[in-house]
Amino acid sequence: MEKIKDAGRKGRVSLSKSEKISKQRAEEDGKDDKEGKKTVKFGDSPNQPLSDYDPLEVIPEEYRKHGVDTEPMLHYIRERSEDEDLERLLEAAQRDVRLHQARIKAAAANDTSLLGEYDFSKDTQFIARQERRRIRMEDVKSLTSEANKIICELDEDKKNLTHTERTQVKLARWQRALELYVYCPSSLSMDLLGLLEKLLDGTSEEEELSEVLSQAYHMCSALVDSTQQAVRDATDDAAMAEDAYMIRLEAHRMFANNALRRSDEIQSQFRTNGRAALQIGHQLEFAELKRAQCESAAILIRHWWTMEQLAESEDISGEELKVNEEVRGIIPPQSCRMDPLFTVPERSLEASKALKQLRAVVKSRGNAATAAAAASGGWSDPNSGRRFDLTAKLIRRTSKALEQRLLNRFAQVYSAGGSYDFSEKPRSGSINWVHLRELAQALMMFDSGRNLHQTYVDMVITSRFPELFSVKKKEKVRSTSNNPS
Repeated sequence: MEKIKDAGRKGRVSLSKSEKISKQRAEEDGKDDKEGKKTVKFGDSPNQPLSDYDPLEVIPEEYRKHGVDTEPMLHYIRERSEDEDLERLLEAAQRDVRLHQARIKAAAANDTSLLGEYDFSKDTQFIARQERRRIRMEDVKSLTSEANKIICELDEDKKNLTHTERTQVKLARWQRALELYVYCPSSLSMDLLGLLEKLLDGTSEEEELSEVLSQAYHMCSALVDSTQQAVRDATDDAAMAEDAYMIRLEAHRMFANNALRRSDEIQSQFRTNGRAALQIGHQLEFAELKRAQCESAAILIRHWWTMEQLAESEDISGEELKVNEEVRGIIPPQSCRMDPLFTVPERSLEASKALKQLRAVVKSRGNAATAAAAASGGWSDPNSGRRFDLTAKLIRRTSKALEQRLLNRFAQVYSAGGSYDFSEKPRSGSINWVHLRELAQALMMFDSGRNLHQTYVDMVITSRFPELFSVKKKEKVRSTSNNPS
């Protein structure tokens, strides 16, 4: 266990690099002159800044001093402008990630030829770490799936084997249990002392005990080496991932700064032209309101023309339109002459709203303004008054038939009974309150639901207080017997 701690101390790297990289940004911001910048070779000028040299020819001194702990020194992303899109900035950031890894390799080998384009797929150390990680994950997965089997095999005793063979089998099983204890401690219900007791169980001779403990020591040493290597691999992967994250974070910072600047410009323009924009918004709202009113008026006119045509056809033919039968569904839909809006039960709410608007038009004829227009010859057609009366009569008949159909349907659904269940999936046998609500909304379009209230009160009193009606019936029978005349 001490070896594992030592490996953690040796492989530990600092994960708080934001302070250093922010300092580096402040130093490099004053060095980038994109217009007059040119690439020079190292040694052309002793006072030349490092950012002006070709990055593929110079190994910065920081990489020689600190190695893998060096903060990323950005080059390609500094050549980009904040006005560029995020995709190009991330491409430059990825080049800086490869350049950073190439500088680390070149500084470790003191070879500038390694400053070329770094390729992760050709890095043997990176590939080896990934392969060890893959093998380790497969082993952990295998240990997790076989945890119960490993625990049970610790207590099994192979009686048909020799003493030496039993010892080897026992050691092999104990090694698997030790790996399970290290990699998957939650899958094992015993501690390390319990594992040692399982190993030494049945071992009495001193020489045999020494041999078993010696092999167990070698197993533990090999497992320590393996975990130590895993710690080093995780440390290296974490350092590489952190460096790549910090570089890509710089690309996102530049993109976010550009977006913030553009949003500030938009906000400034909006504040400058805010009054005009507000006026335009009000005009749009007013135009949308007028458009909705025009659409509603067009629908109302279309319904009126339909009813007027039916009323005039009924007057000319002399055959009375069977409004009640068609609305209540007694006549098949294909034989109906009325608009399907009033005969289809699924469109009851829409039909109720349309009839309410039509009745409002009929009532408007009695207004002073409408009467004055009619008296002054506002209606050029002398038959318009007669057509209006015919249409109004048909509208009243249709309203009465539709209201009666809705009342009958409401009474039918309510009389079915059942408890109220307002959940998403009501229980079987519960009352269909959704349909009742739709029927009630449609009936509220007729005289503010007066007949609905009367019908509902009658049903409630009749079903909840039947004794009231039985008492009245007895009193009526008694009064009849007392007055035989």
